[in-house]
Amino acid sequence: MTETYKTDEQIISEAIMDELAQREVPMIFPEYVIEDRNEYGHEQIDISGRQDLRALDCFTIDGPNARELDDALSLIVTDDGYRLGVHIADVSAFVPEGSALELEAENRGTTIYLPGQTVPMFPSVISEELCSLTPNIDKLAVTMFIDFDSAGNILDYEVCRSVIRSRVRGIYSEVNTIIEGNADVNVLEKYKTVLEEIRIMQTLAEILHSNRAHCGASVSSFNECKYTFTDGMLELSVCGNTEADRMICEFMVAANTCMAYYFEANKLPGIYRVQKETSLNARYSVEQHNHESLAICGGYMRFTSPIRRAADYMVHKVLTSFLEGEPADDLRKRYKEELAAYCSRAQFLEERVKHIERKIVNECHMLYFARHAEETFRGVVVGTSRVTNDTMIALQPYNIRIF
Repeated sequence: MTETYKTDEQIISEAIMDELAQREVPMIFPEYVIEDRNEYGHEQIDISGRQDLRALDCFTIDGPNARELDDALSLIVTDDGYRLGVHIADVSAFVPEGSALELEAENRGTTIYLPGQTVPMFPSVISEELCSLTPNIDKLAVTMFIDFDSAGNILDYEVCRSVIRSRVRGIYSEVNTIIEGNADVNVLEKYKTVLEEIRIMQTLAEILHSNRAHCGASVSSFNECKYTFTDGMLELSVCGNTEADRMICEFMVAANTCMAYYFEANKLPGIYRVQKETSLNARYSVEQHNHESLAICGGYMRFTSPIRRAADYMVHKVLTSFLEGEPADDLRKRYKEELAAYCSRAQFLEERVKHIERKIVNECHMLYFARHAEETFRGVVVGTSRVTNDTMIALQPYNIRIF
């Protein structure tokens, strides 16, 4: 009798399906959501009342396999310093309030990214087609312009609904070669319309990074491991911790900080991300508080990932209603209780995802290192267990911690 051989991909896929089922994560969209998608998901876009930013040289930066491109960047050098544009997919333009699409997304809470598999918050026609900021196509966005002086201080900001046209579908690794000065001819040709922008962006990002570090922010960055499959077998690589990653991080932090300013200035109801002590996890709240690890005083509001985080989408829902003319008083009456109730729900859903991701990564660790049991890996001693006194070692360069 021939023994059935399973590839690593099949083994991990089965582990993923088991974990999703145990955690009661919906894996397919109900038929009524698909019908709703078919009703509202269309290619026609209405640009009336929007700022036309299609002449602006903006571009996206994501991983090579990303399909939900929800943020684009632009930068202009001004007399006073810099004018940064952070352009976020306007999901609310395609997801009507109270629709089955919206309710399903809020029930899912977030997109789940696992090795070889993604469980999306919105159906692909919304997340990967209509909303995704695909290059060379007119796309609807919510734009945050931030004016900085040459020292990285915020001088002013502006929020608007816009229509943009991304020039390039950027990849982190490629952008990093441009920043480091070793890009090949193909990369230079691909990014030729935004090369100077990228170099100036890096200068601004370094200033912002230094400013936050000086204010006590946790800016230390570590390598993270990433599992992928090649011909069904697990491969382990390193992601994050590059200049390009840090650049995007700084710009998203700046945009989310200014969005909190905007909501406070206009007395809008929203969902803040708060962290009262750096040793504690950040949480959602309708009340404005500091975010200690980011060294942000007064308020921090994530709106930069509405395709893959329901809390961000709900911020967009309030914001776009206000930009369309609905008074702040009416918005507070309509949304304040709903947002307060959703904070705990969003927290639960995001923590559920963290548990799932941690469990599947551990499954990958066990399988991968079983396959490479005869190999030698470098490690750094980083501590000991307070319970067993065992030595903790971080495997390099993956930062995988083991006892």
